[in-house]
Amino acid sequence: MNGFWRSACVRRNAVTFRGSRLFSRFPNRPPKPLPTSPALGDVQSKSAKLCTFVVCVLAGFLGFLTPQSSLLAQIVSQPQNAIAHVLHSRVHAILPGLTPSGRLPATNRLNLVIGLPVRNRADLEIVLKQLYDPASTNFEHFLTPAQFTAKFGPTLADYQAVITFARTNAFRVVRTYDSRKIVDVSATVSDIEKAFHVTLRMYQHPTEARQFYAPDVEASVDAMLPILDVSGLDNYVLPHSMAHLKTKTETVEPATGSGPGGNYRGLRWTPKIRPLVKLDFCRFAVDKKEQTYESKTETTQCGLQG
Repeated sequence: MNGFWRSACVRRNAVTFRGSRLFSRFPNRPPKPLPTSPALGDVQSKSAKLCTFVVCVLAGFLGFLTPQSSLLAQIVSQPQNAIAHVLHSRVHAILPGLTPSGRLPATNRLNLVIGLPVRNRADLEIVLKQLYDPASTNFEHFLTPAQFTAKFGPTLADYQAVITFARTNAFRVVRTYDSRKIVDVSATVSDIEKAFHVTLRMYQHPTEARQFYAPDVEASVDAMLPILDVSGLDNYVLPHSMAHLKTKTETVEPATGSGPGGNYRGLRWTPKIRPLVKLDFCRFAVDKKEQTYESKTETTQCGLQG
């Protein structure tokens, strides 16, 4: 019996010795706890976190499928919407050499024309070449306004987007067009400056004895808006007639025609316009390729033939 307790004490001392050696080598290391079964509350907490993670992943995936209603899609598309589309103007190149004399009154009202770009520009270039190519099957097969709008004009959605943009910025829509290429609007200077991110200033005209207004920077809109140009932001060039009356002192130069006094003579007549004409010559031109044909449906009376 004494031998049994002696052996048990030896084994206990050995375990204690080995434990003391272990803790002496790692004095700051706490003893490893014994494995215990997880509590029910911990299991439920981990399950709730896992479900939340799965729901977030599914919501993000569905957000890519429905970008209009997803917050993630709005965040992704936000940098694109922030990009501005600059509307270049020829007047802006003249302004660096001029000094502004003031600002255009904010209460002044201006009439603007907002232009939209055409669609399918590459196809439009091909059609234009075919229209004037005699070897093409589409030679001189011109499109009607309705056909051109359907193939190359702005879409109804783009046109409505521009109208919505104008009304949102307190513009008054004066007129719309069936071709959907332009929109006539009217707005105050203050509303125009806010909508196009410009400041309308007054400048002395470099060649005329008057002042003109123009934006200090080139106008810009959201890149998603289908706007090509805005006319009416400046009055550097005023509308004027190209017709000029000649004075009595000016001499009349003779024309280069073959008729009397250098005038032109009607050597070619279309039977559809003049079905029966008595002339001193008989010649009809009914083809645009400068080929002459005899009229088969009308009687021609030829008079003084020289």
